[in-house]
Amino acid sequence: MARVLVIDDDVHTCRLVESVLQGMGCEVHLAHDGREGLELFAAGTFDLVLCDLFLPEVMGYDVCRQIRIKDKVTPILSMSGICRNASDAENLGIPIYGDDFIPKPLDIDELQRKISGILLAPAPRGEARSPFGEPEPDHDEEEPRERWASVLAQQVVEAFTRRRSGHLKLEPGDLVLEVAFANGFPVDVIAPF
Repeated sequence: MARVLVIDDDVHTCRLVESVLQGMGCEVHLAHDGREGLELFAAGTFDLVLCDLFLPEVMGYDVCRQIRIKDKVTPILSMSGICRNASDAENLGIPIYGDDFIPKPLDIDELQRKISGILLAPAPRGEARSPFGEPEPDHDEEEPRERWASVLAQQVVEAFTRRRSGHLKLEPGDLVLEVAFANGFPVDVIAPF
């Protein structure tokens, strides 16, 4: 039985993913913020980690980076309601340290395909699994895009927790990003790519 750690602050997403995974015969462990996810990961052994990129306490992309630094072989499936794919995330300066990416709202069939593909794939022997590259250890000074991604992530989390509606607009350098929110949830991302 595969042991899977799901790290997501959205209760509905957790219930959906838990239901899909249990239907696939997996043992599921849930964490609702980044810090809790890192603690559960450190305390156990998992065959797969599903992690939202935007989490309270510790951002999801940082959770994935910390997991990847400590464990180069456990597969990570990154999730996001802000980005439609890994390229969108990278274009926004959001680092992806997972093996695969799935957008939210989750498509159950796609989720099952990705989970099956990851769990059935042969595990590499001591090699980094992530096709997005090896994470760098912590640095004292963040690069500008990483700093901007941090600001964006914090503002998105703030919009979620306050359940605001409207637009969030950031202009770091020559890049303009606008995220439309309705009742605290992102409904559209407008970026000139």
